[in-house]
Amino acid sequence: MYRSVKNIAFRSQEFHLPPIRQEWQRILRHGDLTAAKKLLDKDDISPNSPAKATMEHPLKTLLLSSAKQLDVLGQSNIAYMLIAKGAELRAPDKYMMLPADYALLSSNRDAALIVIRETIRQLGIHRRQSYKPFPDPYFAICVDKDERYRRYQNMITNFRNVARVLLGDTDDSVTEHDPQIGGNIVLNDAEKNFWSRAHLRKIIDMPYHTPALARAMKEKARDVQMVMSGYKGTFHMNQYEEVEQVRDYASLQEYRRVRLLIKEESTPKLS
Repeated sequence: MYRSVKNIAFRSQEFHLPPIRQEWQRILRHGDLTAAKKLLDKDDISPNSPAKATMEHPLKTLLLSSAKQLDVLGQSNIAYMLIAKGAELRAPDKYMMLPADYALLSSNRDAALIVIRETIRQLGIHRRQSYKPFPDPYFAICVDKDERYRRYQNMITNFRNVARVLLGDTDDSVTEHDPQIGGNIVLNDAEKNFWSRAHLRKIIDMPYHTPALARAMKEKARDVQMVMSGYKGTFHMNQYEEVEQVRDYASLQEYRRVRLLIKEESTPKLS
């Protein structure tokens, strides 16, 4: 009963999303840079303002967009602009995924590179931690086989692209932008080894969707979201503005160590 009431509350908010949030969602999904600048310059929207009633990070909305009329360059510039204006990159969402984890799944290589590279830099500076990619929950709850494979292909492509930049095999276009982001990154030997081999991860190694695993992940996500947002049956638009007060990257690391995404239940099924 408790969960059903909460779900109804979220569905109700989806149908009554304020017009400005609907416009924000359209801008992010289609890469409308001009409209994005207008909203952000007027302070109508902040760099951390979610575009959906489910409170997902605006960069997630942008990075996972599959809109037909999509301006890839516009999206990349919006991603850069959001980060330069203070978009939070170090706070995991209800699935314990960072924006960089969603960036790995994105078909927009430039936007993905901008988000992942800056996440690595910020974690190294502010928390002295390495960024450990964690796209696993997405695969655990994704039912569509074609979608899973498409996102997996994006992930491998982005792993290769990021590795080339981090390991010095290509020019780093991010550093050509405003110096607020894109500072130098120094990797230790373990990080160099990880990024040189990240693209070797097989799709069979990704958690495979099962009803039990998906249910467990979604129930955990509800619990995490309630704790992190202070959710009490009302809709909080300012969840990400208060993110530093309620989230900590250490909790993400602990979550990964303890849960490990129920690997026994994520064994691929041959069809």
